[in-house]
Amino acid sequence: MPKHRGRDSQETRRTRRLIPWIGFCLLAGCGLADSPSGPSAQAPAHVPQVRAPRSAAPSASHRPMPLHALGLGGMAALAACCVHAMAARASSNGWSFGAREEEPGTGDSSKHRTTPAQSVEQRGVRAVAAGYQYSLAVHADGTVWTCGSNSAGQLGNGTTAARAAPRRVPGLNQAVAVAAGGSHALALCADGTVWAWGNNGYGQLGNGSTTHRSTPVQVSGLRGVVAVAGGYMHSLALCADGTVWAWGFNDYGQLGDGTTVHGATPVQVPGLSQVVSVAAGGFHSLAVRADGTVWAWGNNGFGQLGESVSTQRTKPGLVEGLREVVSVAGGFYHSLAVRAGGALWSWGNNYSGQLGNGSFSSSARPGPVQGLGPVSSVAAGGMHSLAVQADGTVWAWGRNEEGQLGLGTTQERSTPARVPGLQGEVSVAGGFYHSLSVHSGGGLWAWGLNDFGQLGDSEAPRVPPPPPALEWAQGKTRVAFTSR
Repeated sequence: MPKHRGRDSQETRRTRRLIPWIGFCLLAGCGLADSPSGPSAQAPAHVPQVRAPRSAAPSASHRPMPLHALGLGGMAALAACCVHAMAARASSNGWSFGAREEEPGTGDSSKHRTTPAQSVEQRGVRAVAAGYQYSLAVHADGTVWTCGSNSAGQLGNGTTAARAAPRRVPGLNQAVAVAAGGSHALALCADGTVWAWGNNGYGQLGNGSTTHRSTPVQVSGLRGVVAVAGGYMHSLALCADGTVWAWGFNDYGQLGDGTTVHGATPVQVPGLSQVVSVAAGGFHSLAVRADGTVWAWGNNGFGQLGESVSTQRTKPGLVEGLREVVSVAGGFYHSLAVRAGGALWSWGNNYSGQLGNGSFSSSARPGPVQGLGPVSSVAAGGMHSLAVQADGTVWAWGRNEEGQLGLGTTQERSTPARVPGLQGEVSVAGGFYHSLSVHSGGGLWAWGLNDFGQLGDSEAPRVPPPPPALEWAQGKTRVAFTSR
């Protein structure tokens, strides 16, 4: 099996993009929907509020090589999630994709850059997170800064205008970590409280409602939190006592409470104790216990839970064949685990080679990623994977049509390849079509799709023009495929 695939025709690439999302539609009950704005607009429980990804509009910028993100200097740590809300339609000419229309921003559009761009603000960033089309950063002073898409208020600045320049989230002054969900965001503060904003159609903000919020609200009933994670429409929190709490969308049991009932406030995941690390995939959840075992629950359509018997699991189950694990990462349909000593293992969907095992065949059995030395940090994007080796080099593999592997090409890879130009890195993050890397000296580098300014490479806010002929089947509860 080849280690990479060459560049396909535009028609072939569009078709290949759609295939995994058709698979998701089948898993989700054949429905794509926009998230509801409140209880009165709640969609049926079996129809997850998911939109398909868009191809880059003619005006969109994307980078197949790393770009130095503006306004994000002094990095210390990094976190990531996979996706963000999008819409798809069927037309007489075939499938096309378009982003949800947002309030226009002001200022010039972000320019395409093939060489690093100097950061314009050196504020000492402590942590970042990458969503599908937006990015979050925590500065050393405890403030949170955001850029990119803002269709559901996920930038937290009180508007729904996209921005390509990082801007501060009002009201947060003691943040120590952030997590990016589909189109909702989480911030962990020094006092152990969690704050959330953005899309809340299934209660993923955890404040007891299903109303979207464009400014932070406190997650109800949580204290002593040490880590947070954001799935597509659900959220996780790890407390200092080793317990795990979950809230939001639960059609696949990703809350781990033995039900498929959505939760607008946190519920404790039963049967888990002494947990030291958590991660949220698209519709599944992962936890590492102090004994080095990995536990998984939620959607299992591609074996991302590490077993091939069930299609979903509503309670945590042991991932067989893994021991001495120290951390995990969840992609949209795949999972990664770093073992003591730095060996990286993977399992789940492998349509684009994101498992890094030299094939394009999915696997429910964890196996080693090929060609990597000891790994110190990993991230799972939508359908690509990233790793930092102990020597500070960055490696990437999987889906790459928007240059999210940072290799200077759009060829996808089934084995890791070194990202050129990056050395001395300490952590990585993967969005659905973009990637981030943090240098030991605090610099942040970004590459991949930049249609909403998620790379943070502009000094001025921007928003791309809406794609032509975008059709919406609009109602209070959903946006679905339409045809002419």
